[in-house]
Amino acid sequence: MRLGRRAWLAGLLSRPAMAQAAIPRFAFDPSLAALDFSVTALGLLDLPGRFTRFHGVLAFDPAAPEQTALTVEMDVTSVEMADPGRTARLRGAEFFDAQAFPHAHFASQAARRLAAGRIALDGLLALRGQALPLVIELLVGERRGGSLGLEATGRLSRSAYGMVADRALLGDAVRLSLRLRIAAPAG
Repeated sequence: MRLGRRAWLAGLLSRPAMAQAAIPRFAFDPSLAALDFSVTALGLLDLPGRFTRFHGVLAFDPAAPEQTALTVEMDVTSVEMADPGRTARLRGAEFFDAQAFPHAHFASQAARRLAAGRIALDGLLALRGQALPLVIELLVGERRGGSLGLEATGRLSRSAYGMVADRALLGDAVRLSLRLRIAAPAG
């Protein structure tokens, strides 16, 4: 009988989904979100770009930052830069290879509170057929009226995903930034 109780207790304690069920979930409103990136050119200037089509969900409760979760799905065919020639090249096989890999996906797997208003999200970024670890830092901004601003930032190595073109001109580090506003949760 004692073994049965231990097994029951172990089963009860291993159910994080029950704990996360109470965490408020916020789907991104495209009119209140932006997903940008930048890479350094010639070691001097940042070349910005963005994804115009993406969606995702943030599970967030300020009282339980260690239960924060983020998923983002990017339509890689929507990547663009200010120069149409660069946009076409980014979508091509040398970089995103949007025809073969039209979507990228980030899913957090664990969250750590770094400081007040700062949370590290450890997850995987699937891009160009590879899923590699990526740490995203979530910065919780100010409340304005009934909304809360957040910014999630991270840095990836483009060569780790097979994007090795123009190494002499472009840096390897790509900075990602997701900015969004959500309805302000209680707390």
